[in-house]
Amino acid sequence: MEDEINIEIGHLYSDPVQLEIDEIFSLFTYKIVYDNWQDHSIPRENRRGYNIGSILVNPQNEPVHYALNSVGITQNSTQHAEVRLMTQYLDSSDFFDLHNFTIYTTLEPCAMCAGMMAMTRVKRTVYGQNDIEFSHALERLAFDSKSIGGYAPFPREVISSPSPSNIRQELNKAFQEFLSIDSEKILAKFLSNDQAKTIFKNASQLFENFQVKFIQNRKIFLFLEELIKKYN
Repeated sequence: MEDEINIEIGHLYSDPVQLEIDEIFSLFTYKIVYDNWQDHSIPRENRRGYNIGSILVNPQNEPVHYALNSVGITQNSTQHAEVRLMTQYLDSSDFFDLHNFTIYTTLEPCAMCAGMMAMTRVKRTVYGQNDIEFSHALERLAFDSKSIGGYAPFPREVISSPSPSNIRQELNKAFQEFLSIDSEKILAKFLSNDQAKTIFKNASQLFENFQVKFIQNRKIFLFLEELIKKYN
């Protein structure tokens, strides 16, 4: 599967400016999760939620909102990072939907989040880790099975793109190793262990030390600084 994803990345990122944009936003999304890390030593009933985060970027490549998984503190299983991201921003803005917006998320969207992205007309999502069993929800919505007696694709397509960051590959590899040895095989458990925390820490440091190659992308860091001030 990783080879297929790498081919997709090579095809997608023929534009080096876009590759850098996605790298910056992906690393920032890892960073906000690391900065709000829920350690495995914290009792489950006291945790905010899972270590998953998302950031919303408008069509002008300006980050406008971010959110974290909060299923624990809300005692509500719908409160995934992406759901909170979309609903909170739409509730606080004048926008009716998210047409041509992009969502960067640390984990591939589930069926619930993918459906909401499609219904709100999100243009694209960039994910920082594959979810294995719950993987490819957006691709399933786009699948055309009419030729075998099935259904047409859902009428609104959201482009699903793997992050170009090497952090994605590190997380995928570590998760596969976790699945091979852990009896419960629960993603949320992996995302609270020390190995995952170290990878997210490395991503945060990569963001802090990032050297922008394309001058037009320097403004992104200014926008991110303003976003942090706004929600802190």
